[in-house]
Parts: sequence; C-alpha cells; structure tokens
Amino acid sequence: MVCSRIVLFVLLLVYSVSLAITSGNGDYVSKYPPSTHNPVVVTVNGSDLYVIDVCLWNTESLDGFVEVAYSTETSIVTISASFSEVERKDTTTPIIGYPEVWIGCKPWWNPCANDWEVKFPTNSFSFEVEVKASLEKKKGVINVAFDFWFLTENDTNCDPSQDPKTIEVMFWLYYDHELGEWMIDKGAEVIVVPIVLNGVQVDEPFYFYYSKGTWNFIVFFPANRNLTDYHVKYSMEKLVEIIDSKHPELNIRSRYLAGVELGTEISAKPTDYILKVTLFKVKPLVSSERIHIELDGIEVDNGTVVVNATLQCQDGVIEGAYYIIDSGEPEEIPALDGAYDSPIEKISVKVNASKFDDGYYTLSIRGYSSQVYSEWLNITLRVRTLGPRYHIIALSLRPYKAVRASDLAKAIGPSLTAVWKWNYEKQDFEVYIPGVSENDFELNIGEGYFIYLKSTVKWVEAGKP
Repeated sequence: MVCSRIVLFVLLLVYSVSLAITSGNGDYVSKYPPSTHNPVVVTVNGSDLYVIDVCLWNTESLDGFVEVAYSTETSIVTISASFSEVERKDTTTPIIGYPEVWIGCKPWWNPCANDWEVKFPTNSFSFEVEVKASLEKKKGVINVAFDFWFLTENDTNCDPSQDPKTIEVMFWLYYDHELGEWMIDKGAEVIVVPIVLNGVQVDEPFYFYYSKGTWNFIVFFPANRNLTDYHVKYSMEKLVEIIDSKHPELNIRSRYLAGVELGTEISAKPTDYILKVTLFKVKPLVSSERIHIELDGIEVDNGTVVVNATLQCQDGVIEGAYYIIDSGEPEEIPALDGAYDSPIEKISVKVNASKFDDGYYTLSIRGYSSQVYSEWLNITLRVRTLGPRYHIIALSLRPYKAVRASDLAKAIGPSLTAVWKWNYEKQDFEVYIPGVSENDFELNIGEGYFIYLKSTVKWVEAGKP
C-alpha cells in the first residue's frame, strides 16, 4: 500500500526539536518526564548509528521515570525505569510502552540511523545481528526483545498497523512468565533457533507463536532459559527461513524490513530495572564458500587426542570455533594467539579420550564468521581397553599420516614396553623399544603387531573409518 504522508510535515517539525538533545555531560537522552515519545538520533564521529526513544505509546502518566540514554564516553546504551503507578491510555492492553534503541528505520515517520553496511529498509536478509547486554531487574513484568517490521513497500513513512499484509516479528531474549503464558496456552510450539551464545554455537529452544489480527504477529520467545547477561549473535536469514517454512502464505521474502529495534516492553505494574547494552550492531553475512578449515596434524599422547587446524575467512575475520563429540554439547575452542581477530586463525583441540568407554566416536570441528560456518572437520576415534602382558593388535582406522611404532608407543603411553613386527623377508621379528630402538618401523593397515603392556591401558586411535 502507499503510506500516507498527511501528518509528515507536522511530525517532522516536532521531531526536529528532539533529534540532537543531549545532557550536560554529552550523553544522548530520551526520557519521561517530560515526553512519552522523543526519538533522538545518536551520531558518533559523523555517523548516525542509533535512534533512542522512550516510546511510552500507551502511557498517560506515571509517578517515576523511564529513560533511554547513550553514553558518548562508554558507547553504552542504558534503558532504565522506576515507577509505582501508571495511568494507561488503553486499559485493555497491559503494556505501557517499549523504550528502545534501533538501527536503520522505524515506521510511523520516525528518523533513521543508517550509517551501517546494511542499509534499511531492505529486502535482503543476509545479515547478522549482534548484541551484548545485561539486565538487572528488581521488580516489574517486562521482556527484552527485538522488534522487526516487515512492510509491503520500501517506505517507513507510514502506519504499518493499518496494512493487513504487514508482518511484525518479535525475538525475545528475556520475559517474565505472564507475558508469554497466554501464547503457550494458545498453542505456541517449540522450535530450535541457531544462535551464537557467549561465543558458542547452540541450537537454542524457542517458542514460536503466530496470530493474525489487524496485521500478522509472530513471536520467538525462550523455551528453556531466560538470558540476562549475554553476548548473542543470530542470522536474520535464519529467522526469515523459519518463518517462511512455518507460514509460506505470508510471503515474508517479498517484504521490506524497516530496521532492527531492541527494547523492553513494560507492563503496568510497579517496575524497577536497568538494561545495559554494551554492544549492538548489524553486519552482512559472509558467504559460506569463503570459510574453510584445514587439518594441520593429529597426534595421540597417552590417550589424549590433539588436533591442530587452520581456519581461513576470505571476506572477514574468523570469530570463533567449537567442537562436538558425536551429538554432545558444543565446546568452545580458544584461538592459539589469544583472540579471534584475523582472517587466518590457528586452533588446537585436546580431547582426553582415555576417559571414554570403549567404542567409536566422531570428533567434529568447525569455525564461523558472521554466523556462517565452515565445513565440518570430522575425525573418527576408536577407544579400546587393553589389559597387561602380550597383545596382537592391528590398526582399525586409516591414519591421516604414516603411523610408526613410536607413534603407537606415544599413543598408548609408558605402559607399552615393546612393539614387534614380523619381517617376511628375514622370517624373523623386528622389535621397537621406546627410548632405545632406532628401528622405528611403519605400521600398515591389515597387518598385525605384538605389543607388551605393563598395566591396563586405553588405546586411542584417530583417523578415517
């Protein structure tokens, strides 16, 4: 639909007074009192990065304060509120407002902050949202939520609530139970959303709820845990993909996303909280073809598997890596140089497989940048318990490099005292004694070898099946 501009001129006159409001210490502030709607553009080094707004859209008055502030010294956005009583405009709605910060644009003739690599409105959803924040709440019923408005036209100077084809999507990271229980009662289903949480890729369970009213309304909200102190990254493309799979009739990919809003919905109850946002940004996703992982080497030392690898990103910097054993929980891998901040990163994974039960396992490793992931580096492990004295053994996995008798001795540990190989030409045994022999012969798949052990050990192999 074509958005109306009837009141645009008047609104711009009102907003122009508030766009550059700062406090005495140079901070940008939007606060009630005095105003329930006061969008302020935050400009840093000549770039419009954010818009902050107290946004008390359903408030006549309250006996305390609600404030959104940006500190030019710390670059922190703080959303805070403290009040006991509130008078609402519409008493049928429990929410009194959504004090917020946004990147890009917001409808209803609001100003934009568009000095990012991703420009809004946009119908390309290949970008990542990143936020680092902490919530301290003493009382009240609130959520911490992203809000996205998907519009039918590339124009935010409109009221999208009047268009039945509008799609509003909220992505909650925290909520008090009574804000979400009604959606659970109405059949919200549990799905998983891939996010990076505190540096680790996880498939996080969320409730998914959809309703059709004057416009289309979708909410993702936590199913297992609320996040109160976190560093989160997620792909907008993944959210759109989920919505498109659940409700293809909405045709969400034909819409224009106005911007990325982050705020706290507040209910009409005594409230006291502070949300500190120390990082909030968007950036384009990296092509999956541009991230690679390459194996540098594998060794096994007394049951501990050590895998060294190199990650490369051609379109940006490597931001992290993790590994899993079979379908277990992901474990973060630290960068060898102390920080993931360059296009090439070296990593090392150490797994003490001597603690595993006997059997086969898969060690899977990958890295990521902008929530795009490298291919998996998969390594098969086999764990066997061997008792003391003599054994006839054979390799069961194809090694990544030639395996010699010294490698076998290192893998098993000091319990191994000797390895014997039958020499077909000499019709006699060759022996390797750790720390003594120079005859460090190669071990081949399909051939048997004698070993002698002083005690029970775990023998761990690492290779290809």
